[in-house]
This record gives sequence, C-alpha cells and structure tokens, in this order.
Amino acid sequence: MIDLETLFNSGFLDWTITSLNERRWFPFKNGSIEKIVVEKLSPEKVGFGEVSIAILRLRVAGRDEVISIPVHFEKSMRSGFLASVSLRGEEIYMHDATESGAILNLMRSVASGKPGDLTFNGRRVNEMKNILSGNPSFRLLSVDQSNTSFILGEKVICKYFRRPTVPPSADFEISSMIEETGGSGIVPAPYCEMTTSFSNSENFSILMVQEFIRDSTDYFKLMDKNRKDLLNPGPSGDQNTLFRIRKDMAGVAVLTARMHRAMARFSRSGYDPEPYTKEDAARYDEELKLHIESALQTMENSRILNTQRKEKLVFIMNGLRRSNPFTAGYQDGLKKQKIHGDFHLGQVITSPAGPLAIDFEGEPMATYASRMKKKLPAQDVAGIIRSIYYAFSSSYLKAGESEKAILDHLKNTSRSLFLRTYYAEAASQEITGKSIDDFSKTVRLFETLKVFYELNYELNNRPAMVEIPADDIIDLFSGE
Repeated sequence: MIDLETLFNSGFLDWTITSLNERRWFPFKNGSIEKIVVEKLSPEKVGFGEVSIAILRLRVAGRDEVISIPVHFEKSMRSGFLASVSLRGEEIYMHDATESGAILNLMRSVASGKPGDLTFNGRRVNEMKNILSGNPSFRLLSVDQSNTSFILGEKVICKYFRRPTVPPSADFEISSMIEETGGSGIVPAPYCEMTTSFSNSENFSILMVQEFIRDSTDYFKLMDKNRKDLLNPGPSGDQNTLFRIRKDMAGVAVLTARMHRAMARFSRSGYDPEPYTKEDAARYDEELKLHIESALQTMENSRILNTQRKEKLVFIMNGLRRSNPFTAGYQDGLKKQKIHGDFHLGQVITSPAGPLAIDFEGEPMATYASRMKKKLPAQDVAGIIRSIYYAFSSSYLKAGESEKAILDHLKNTSRSLFLRTYYAEAASQEITGKSIDDFSKTVRLFETLKVFYELNYELNNRPAMVEIPADDIIDLFSGE
C-alpha cells in the first residue's frame, strides 16, 4: 500500500503542482500561489491502480482556493501522467485518474459504499449504480476546460470538478431545480453527484452525473458550419442555410426564455427572485469601468491593435469612464433572479427534442459568491448574442467587402430575431420590461459589458482575435 499523506508531505506536493501548471484546466499559473496544504486524501492509503481523491487547499493572492485531483499510482507511464517518484528503489508514476479512466474503479467502490466518506447523492442514484454494475465503457470527452468530462456506457456524462464547491454543486442543483420547475426539455436529466465529507463537517461536491445526449453538438459549432455554408453555398443555395439559421436561432431563443421562466419560479431559500434596484445598476457600472480601466492599461503597453483602432477605442472608453450607462438606463419593475451566468452557444447542445442548456456553474474564473448572485436574465441573452457575433465573425477578418456585408447583415438580423422570439416566449414584464424596445436597451447594456470583458480577454490571451471585440465596440458606439 502507498501512504499518500507521507508521500505528499515529503515534497511530492510541490512536484505535483509544477506538473499541474502544464495543464490547461489548472487556473493558477501566474506564480501567485503562496501556500499549499493537503486538506484531505480519500482514501489515505491505496494500492497500485486504486484511486484517491486529493483535496488541496491553496493560498492564492491572499484568498483560499481549493482544487481536487483524482490520482492513482502505477509502475508504468501512460495517459494522465502527472509526475514520478522513486519509492523503495522503484520508479512510481502518478496519474490523473480521470484522464487514464481509473476513476471508474473509484466510482464502483463508492456505489458499493466504500470508502464511506465518498457518497452519491441525487434522485437517480440507483440508476447510476445499475450503470456501474454493468461494466460500462469509458470514453474521455474533454480535459481542456476547468473540469474533465467522460462518458460511461454511452448513457451518462460525468463531469469531474477540478474546483470543487460546497454541495450540492451549482450545476447539479440548478439542473435539478429546472427539471423540477420547468418540466422536461430544458436540461439533460441530472442523475446524481459525488460528494466527500470531512471530519470537521466541511464537504465538497467533486463530480456530477447527467444524461448523455448521443450524437449531440453545440450550437456554436452549428452556427459556424452555417456561416461556412452561407459563404460557400452548395447546390441547395444559401436560402436553405438562412432558413436553418433562423430556425436554430429561434429554437435557442425559446429555450433561453423557458430556462429563465423556470428559474423565476425557484422558491427555495436564496434562489427566489428579488427586485432589481438602482444599487444593482450601479454595481454593473462599476464592473464595466473595471473592464475599461484594465483594457486601457493593457492597450497602453501593447502594439496588438493598430493606431487607428486604438485611438477610436480610447475615445469611446474615456467617454464611458465618465458615464454610468446602467444607472442611466435603469428600469423599474424588473426582477433579478438566478441565471445561467456563463451562457453562450457552446452551452447549448442539440438533441432529438431540440436544444438543451448545460453547465450551470457560472463564469469559471469568477468567485463562487459572485457566480451565485442573482442577476438580470438580460445578461444571459447578451451572452448568447455576443456568441452569435463570434460565430459569424470567425472569417470576418479575412473576408472581402461583399462577404463582410453578408456577415454584418447576418449578425444584425440574428440579434433582432433572437430578441423578438425571446421576448414573445418569456411573456413576463419582470423578465423583459414593459416593451421590446425597453428590453432591447437593457440587453444592449449587457452586450456592452460583455464586449469589454471580451476585449480584455483577447488582449491578454488571444491577441489574434482581439479585432473582433474591438471592431464590435467601434460599431456599437459609431452612432453616438
């Protein structure tokens, strides 16, 4: 047996973190980690091939952060390799159990009641146990994001939370509440989640299980394909493509409105809707100014944008710094509620019954408290619209004038169709305001907030894409 606590505390922990810095999902790569301690190992001793959940507590920029790593040890190097150590004269290799597939062994143990501090919770636990007892196939889906997803038996998709939260996880709880409140056809059916319990009563949700939708794709990929088909029409011509785009946009708009209506009916403590106040509007203004200040600082020391674009952006941002657009555009009578929080076309998947919404964790890099705050549904609507613009702008930078005209028209008509369809389906003044014009103005404020977030993100992470939000900001304020 391998005593993991002795191993981690003997310096192997630092080695582990060094290797995690090479993983895309690991969020703390800027050298800001001040302290690392092993919070919990479950179980503390394992044999070769057996899995333990390592909960690590990090001190990052003056605040506590928790990450969860499923690990197992073998005498060979293969998928999911994290690090190696010499143990009793032998070279032992540490693997990430989700990437290697060994996590399935742990899930079987949990289903049978061992180890006792890891448990499954949820309405469909028995169904999950039946799947695990049938020796299901394992297929890794993604390790690029802040969570790792894998598919079992082509029946359920499991999402391992690299940044665990207090149970129930937002993703599992919100999906379950939507299913209970809004009926079927909004989210894939949630099965259960795996949680760990501590002797000091602190618990973490580390894995969520939900229905796997076979042969699904997300709507960003769908819209990207539609864009390519429109610019390079086949024998059926571009009219069929335009019809598909309108049909897909209307479907996502109806889904978004149904999701918000279901969330507006949440009555559980902490989730019930509340009046949207001028103080809430002022907080959005402060958030916008933070994005603007950050972008101005980055642009000052950067040559990513050409002089003409930079001058236009600086002029626009200086004007916004002196204004409070959310406060000025405040509308009385709106309700803030739980929303998706990180809604874009990639969070909507296809199914035989129509589009479904997934991933209710909120913005992954935001604090848990921030992600759980009640907000206006218009923020989700703006997220989808900005995602539509990105999907149709993928070839914009290299397009000719005629193609740019087609793409511009497509973006504007798609926005209008989405807003009109959503407004008609939402059918609630507390969600949309008193008229579609009022609703459109509120959404435009959140588009402004989102596009400046995107500008910051692209400046710091994907400079090749920065012209998309930069040009959209210029277009957004060209008439003002």
